[in-house]
Amino acid sequence: MIHKKILSYIVICVAVLAPLLFIATPEASANYPKGSQIAGEYIEGKTDQEVRDVLEDAIEAWQAEDDLVIKSEYEVFELPREAFVFDIDATIQEFTEKTKRKLTSFFIKPKNVKISLHVKLDPSNDTVQQMKNIDYMNTDETFTSATRIASELEKSDISIVYTDEDAIPFKTISEVTIDLDELTDTTFIESLKALDKHKIQANDSFSLIQQIDFDGRKSMNKEVSYVAGEMYHLFLQTNFQIAERHMNDRLPNKAKPGLDAMIDLEENKDLVVVNPNDISFIFNVEETNDEELTISLKTAYHKYSYDVELEEKEIEPRTVYRYDENLEYGEEKLIQQGVPGTSVIVERSMYNKNDDFRHTEFMSHDIYTLIPTIVVVSTTDEETDQEETIEEQVDELEDTVSAFEEELAEVREDADAEASETIVSLTEQLEDIQQQQAEFMQLIIALQEQIDDNTHASDDFDDLYENLEERLTTIDEQLDALEEKMSGLE
Repeated sequence: MIHKKILSYIVICVAVLAPLLFIATPEASANYPKGSQIAGEYIEGKTDQEVRDVLEDAIEAWQAEDDLVIKSEYEVFELPREAFVFDIDATIQEFTEKTKRKLTSFFIKPKNVKISLHVKLDPSNDTVQQMKNIDYMNTDETFTSATRIASELEKSDISIVYTDEDAIPFKTISEVTIDLDELTDTTFIESLKALDKHKIQANDSFSLIQQIDFDGRKSMNKEVSYVAGEMYHLFLQTNFQIAERHMNDRLPNKAKPGLDAMIDLEENKDLVVVNPNDISFIFNVEETNDEELTISLKTAYHKYSYDVELEEKEIEPRTVYRYDENLEYGEEKLIQQGVPGTSVIVERSMYNKNDDFRHTEFMSHDIYTLIPTIVVVSTTDEETDQEETIEEQVDELEDTVSAFEEELAEVREDADAEASETIVSLTEQLEDIQQQQAEFMQLIIALQEQIDDNTHASDDFDDLYENLEERLTTIDEQLDALEEKMSGLE
């Protein structure tokens, strides 16, 4: 009987005191328990208002960052962070519910409670609407992943979920045509056709020699070089980086100045490019009328387009005189008709999806060998005159290089606003010097041929050749060093 009275008394006391246990000061009631986190933000011991301030600051900082990237192997979408609508009130309410005392743990308040932010996507956002209209994409699952990332204020990319990956509409980014009449090796032709559907993955490289199985055949340089030139042009129409490319001294049949590429299977001279994008590109190869192969690069998404621009100049051939003591005074014979050389500057311009110009990238400066005019004349004092003329020209070239070095040194010390314009001017000067150097090298080669063919040539004339060759080699080394310094200024 006494025990029953005591038990009844305890029950009455609990019933009376229990409500009082939940009555506390406003400040105390708002304190968050130990280890509390919302979207990775620690809110332990804070009041409701302090928690609200912390979450607002965290959301504002997250939304100020770059757009969220939603991507697959083939396409990329950029979702503005402003497309996410956060509900702080609902978040705090959920946290309050999860930290309430329960009868099962009446005297212990829950600890280490962690929840995510309440967030949803704005259906009126342009990117959201655009993606919802894509029938081959599972936008519900894709947006669920995006919302989860936002609810934790994370920075990870979001993977696109497809319903039908085979239905992805690939777009042609660049295209070239191969003339099959220029190719005689059927195995090589079949290897080119086998490129169809070959994938150049994101941030991966492509090597023509490694991709095509030549099976020990080393005598195909001419045909492979023709194809390599077309492939080089194909890659120039994208933002692919040219890791390795060799130009021809003299243009082969059907090759375009500035757009050629030389392959040497024995010396392993290759055409290698790198895909710098976060998406893959796919080859598409089609044969038309048994006469042509159309090779194109495709992908589902590309943010920019590219144009290849060529600035071509003709280099007039110089006249080289050879001497023959058997000719009458004043008599001369044309031995070789000169052929002009070509100087080509190749640039690549980038445009956005609205065709607005962004920038131009220098790709190469190619100088193709000229063939000098060779004339045989009677032996006179003109031989000495030619020696002196050549020496004077090389003297001028050396002076030009020295002046250029001095100007470049001044620019490297100059930090004013016009420095960039000066760098452009210096780049043009360097290209002119390189062109002069190429012309003189051809002149020296012709001079050596004259020495070899003309028994009348003196030892002094032979010494002149060796001296000029050494001086031009030195100039070549100077130009290499200057190019490195120029790249440090850009």
